[in-house]
Amino acid sequence: MHASLAMSLPPGAEETPTSFASRLSALHGCPTFNTFCLDMGFSASELIRGHDAALARLQHVGGVPEGTLRPYSLRHSKDGILLNGEVLRQQSSRCKRVHICPSCIIDDLAVQPGPVATRPFARASWSLASIRSCHRHGIPLVPLHEHRAGIHAYDFVRVIEPVIDTIGTLVEQVDPAPHSTLERYLLGRLWGPAVNVALLDTLPWYAAARSCEMTGAVSLFGAQVRLARMSQADWSRAGAEGFRIAQGGPVAIADLMANLRASSTPRDWGLRTTFGRLYEWLAYENSDPVYDPLRDAIRTCAIETMPLGPDDEVFGKPVSVRRVHSIRSAHLQTGRHPKRLRKLLLEAGIIRDAHMKSPDNHVLFSADRAAALLEEAPGSMSLNAAGTYLNAPRLHARMLFEHGFIRPLVEGKVGSHAFARGELDSFRDRLLGQAMPIAKLGDDQAIIPDAAKQACCSAMEIVRLVLDGRLGWVGRLDGRRGYLSVAVDVAEIREHVRLEDHGGLSLREVERRLRTSTKAVEALTGRQVLSSRIARNPTNRSPQTIVMPEDLAAFQADYASLAELSSDRDVTSRRLKRSLDEVGIHPAFDPETVQGYFYRRADLPF
Repeated sequence: MHASLAMSLPPGAEETPTSFASRLSALHGCPTFNTFCLDMGFSASELIRGHDAALARLQHVGGVPEGTLRPYSLRHSKDGILLNGEVLRQQSSRCKRVHICPSCIIDDLAVQPGPVATRPFARASWSLASIRSCHRHGIPLVPLHEHRAGIHAYDFVRVIEPVIDTIGTLVEQVDPAPHSTLERYLLGRLWGPAVNVALLDTLPWYAAARSCEMTGAVSLFGAQVRLARMSQADWSRAGAEGFRIAQGGPVAIADLMANLRASSTPRDWGLRTTFGRLYEWLAYENSDPVYDPLRDAIRTCAIETMPLGPDDEVFGKPVSVRRVHSIRSAHLQTGRHPKRLRKLLLEAGIIRDAHMKSPDNHVLFSADRAAALLEEAPGSMSLNAAGTYLNAPRLHARMLFEHGFIRPLVEGKVGSHAFARGELDSFRDRLLGQAMPIAKLGDDQAIIPDAAKQACCSAMEIVRLVLDGRLGWVGRLDGRRGYLSVAVDVAEIREHVRLEDHGGLSLREVERRLRTSTKAVEALTGRQVLSSRIARNPTNRSPQTIVMPEDLAAFQADYASLAELSSDRDVTSRRLKRSLDEVGIHPAFDPETVQGYFYRRADLPF
C-alpha cells in the first residue's frame, strides 16, 4: 500500500472517485489522470469500474476516510452497474459526454481550497442520464463540447479546463429549470432523503426512471410521440408527469391507458396504434422482466376494451379469456356467417340498430353477454368430451388446447370451451397421417405420454414434431385409437428435444481441473469466490450448477490449490504448506470457509 500523499485535497460533496483522482493528479503535476492512477498502484479503468481495491488505495493515498468515495462510485458487475446499492444500466449513465452545472463550478472556484485548476469537481448525479437539472441552483445541466473519449473523459480537471474562463457565460445562457419530482425521487433513492412511492420502490432504479419517462412522454405528447425529437426539457417534463402517474398508483395508470384508448379511432384499434411508443418500447425494444407490471397494466386495458381472444397475444402472453368481441372475431370463432351473427346479436339485444351498417371489425360487444348465444354452434363438444373423442387423457387434452393443436369453436365461461367435431377430426388425421401400423411396441418405442417421460420433455413437443413431419418414424399401435395409438422412437425424440449445450463445466470437472475436493468446489462456488451459475442440463433439462471456462481460467490465473502446487513441485502438501507458513505466505481465503487451501499466485515466491 502506498503511503499517503504529502499534498491532498478534501473530496467535494458527492464527488466521484475519478474526479477526486483527477484533481490529485493535477495537484501533483502528473501529465495525465491515467499516469497518476498507475503511479498510485491501480489502473484508471479499475477506478472507473468501481473496483474495491482501487477505491481503497485512492482513499488511502488521498488521506480520505475509508468508505467516503464508495457511495458515489459506479460499480460495474455482471448484474449491471451499481451506484450506492441501486441497480443501473449502461443507458442510465452519461459515459460519452460530460455534463456540468456551471453555477456549481463557479461555487467551487470561489470556496474550494487549492490551486484554481483543481477546485472544480464532478458530482455523481451529473453522470446520470435521468438527472437533467441541478437541485441546488435550479438550472439545467450543460453538456460540454466534444472532448477526448475513453479514459480521458473521466479526467475532469482536463475536461473542464477549457471552459473555466467562460463559465460565467454558460450560466447566462441557460434558463431556469427547477428540479423535477422524479429527479428528487431518484436522488433520494441514492443518497436520501427517500421519497416513498409504492409503485416505483419495487423497481430497480433504472426501471423506475425509464418507466416514468416513457409513460410521461405518451401522456403529455400522445401515443405516437417522436422520442428522438424530444428535448431535454421535454424529457424532464415527461419524467415529472410519469412520476405523478406512478404516485397515483394503479388507478392513475388505468386512467392513462383509458385516455390513450379513448383518443384512438375504430380504424386504429390495434395495440401499436392505440398505445403507441409505450407499447413498442415494451414489446419490441426491451424484454426486461422488471417492466412486467407496466406490461400487465396495458395488457389488462387492451383485454378489457379491445376484441382480443385466445388466438391473440399481448406482450407474448396469450389472452386466456375474451372480454370483447367484434362481429369479425365472433365469425372467426364460431364459423357463423357475419350477417347471420348480426341478426342474432341484434335480436338478443347485445348490439343496437346503429351497428347494423358498421364494418364487422368496428362492432364491439361483451363476450360474456354473447357467450351463451355463440355456444349454439352445432356439433361442438366440451374439452373433456373432446379428450374422450380423441382418446387423449384429460391432462393431455387440456395441453393440446393450451398449445393450440386443437382450437375451440366457442370460448365461453371458464371450463365450457366448445370444440367442433371437424376440428378434432382434422387434428387426429394430421397426427396419424404418416403413422405406420404396428402390432406391438418395439425396443425404445413408446406412445406419446410414455415417450415424453423417457425423453424428459413435454408431450406437446412430441406432438409438434409429429405434426411438423420432423420424425423419421411414427407408428400406429393396433388395438388402440386416436391420440394414445401414436407411437414414436424415444431415441429419435431425445435427439430432437436435446437443449443447446450451455458451454459450462460441471462441478465434477471443475474439481478435477483444480485438483481439489468436492467440498472445496461447492464452497468456492456457493460463496461465489469462483463465479458459477445455474443452467439446464441439455439432456435431462434439470438445473445444474456450472462454471464457465473463462471464469475458471480467470480463477486459476490468480489462485492455485495447495494440492496443485505440491504436485507441480513434487513435494508433499504438508511440507509445502509448512514452507509457505515459514515465509509468511498464507492462504488467500479462510481454509475453513472454502474447505481447502488456495494461494494467490502473486504472493508465491516461485
